[in-house]
Amino acid sequence: MTKKLFQFFRRFVYDSLKNIRSRLSGNAFLLNPRWPASKLNNLPKSIDEYQLVKSLKQDLSSTYKAGLYKNKSGDLVVGKMWKGDFKNSDYFRLHKEIVTYQVLSQAIKRIGHLTPHSLKSISIPRYIGFTESNNSLCLFIEYVNGVSLDSTISSDKQHVYFKKCIEYIKFIGNHLTSSEKSQLTTKVIQKDLPLYPFVLLLVIIRRPRLAVDLIKGFYSVILNSFQIMRDANLTLVHGDLHPHNLIRDGERIVILDLEEMIITHSAQELVFSILCLPTAQPLRRKLIKDSQTLPHFSILAVNSSIHYLAGNITHQKVNLCVQTLRQNLK
Repeated sequence: MTKKLFQFFRRFVYDSLKNIRSRLSGNAFLLNPRWPASKLNNLPKSIDEYQLVKSLKQDLSSTYKAGLYKNKSGDLVVGKMWKGDFKNSDYFRLHKEIVTYQVLSQAIKRIGHLTPHSLKSISIPRYIGFTESNNSLCLFIEYVNGVSLDSTISSDKQHVYFKKCIEYIKFIGNHLTSSEKSQLTTKVIQKDLPLYPFVLLLVIIRRPRLAVDLIKGFYSVILNSFQIMRDANLTLVHGDLHPHNLIRDGERIVILDLEEMIITHSAQELVFSILCLPTAQPLRRKLIKDSQTLPHFSILAVNSSIHYLAGNITHQKVNLCVQTLRQNLK
């Protein structure tokens, strides 16, 4: 009985702190439950001039529907759709992705002729448009008929293409206008500092065995964050760059899934990638080696690991975060 009461109390405190964190971060929709897959209707047979050809297989964790559509001219596009009775966090993520495509498409048209020759083979899908109704939002982008890098080439070539993709994204970011930058999300470490006491309590309540590592990490981030703020080197990063999000179409490499794209510290791109790649993947080891020359990488890795551990993540992701946290506290 005492054990059950303790577990109930711990869960209550955890949920309360998570709610406070959500509201202080300005995201009142963070705790809205994801719309159950069973509640999502089938994709519409037609949207404007496009007719549904077939549904596309999505990741099991995805709350979106995706379909292949074709117009009378035979142009194939991918439709990514959200449906729901209220605008939850998934709606705003898709809306953010639409804005990102709009901004990047506009920038690429303006600066395409400046693209270095070594990056000419890198691109993002062409933005087609979007539709919105009272309970749905759909993004249309170019259909890319290719295969992901994780199933086609060696880890050495993956590494080469990976670095080129990072450089291409940075190239676009360096040429964005002030107006374009203002439409994208900017995330810097100083924005995390006011929330840190709540985040730390969240993780310790949820994962008490990591308390010592978490407190060391908290101290390290606070101690070094002001140096990072002074040396701010902000750039555009993908936020979820891994081989599965890179499609090879002939000689062309296409970067997919822009919903996590933000303007942040330049080393953060490798932090995000290292935290999403399996431990045994050779590419991850190569990226860790690359990270050793990046300023402030260790502190940013510790910071991200702690924030990931505060959320609902898989056991595999927990192990990755704990490993990254401990490696970068040495």
